[in-house]
Amino acid sequence: MVMNLNIKEKDFLIFLIGIGFFLCIATILIVNSKISSLQSLTKARLADYKKANVLYDKIRSQSRGLTVFKGNILVLVQKLEAIPILRGKIVSANSLNSTGGEGVELRAAGLNMNQLIILLNKINEYNNLSISRFVLKKNFSSHRLVDINITIRKNL
Repeated sequence: MVMNLNIKEKDFLIFLIGIGFFLCIATILIVNSKISSLQSLTKARLADYKKANVLYDKIRSQSRGLTVFKGNILVLVQKLEAIPILRGKIVSANSLNSTGGEGVELRAAGLNMNQLIILLNKINEYNNLSISRFVLKKNFSSHRLVDINITIRKNL
């Protein structure tokens, strides 16, 4: 087919192939440029995430300190109930004893998010307390409130 073309047609065909080749190269360069910029952006975000994670771990270790909860685990429930914003929210507390240490299964109803955070922060203040089970449910009466079942263990 190329053999039957005159010189002008051959030149035009070569010109079109050249333009196609140029467009392919230009597209590849643009795509590679975008890929490399996104890769560098991803690396920068990953570095920022790692820095934030290190700072978070440092702050968390400083805030927990060496505070150890002493006494019966049910005293913790009384301390939680004594916090004004949590008063009346704790529905039940059942004592648990096992070889791993003592614990309490706590049930609270009608908590807003602020109250939930205060409750969890109060537990988090002590190094020897850990949460082994946490169940969060929407409150039946209000979609803005939650009910929780939480098992708190006192580590030996």
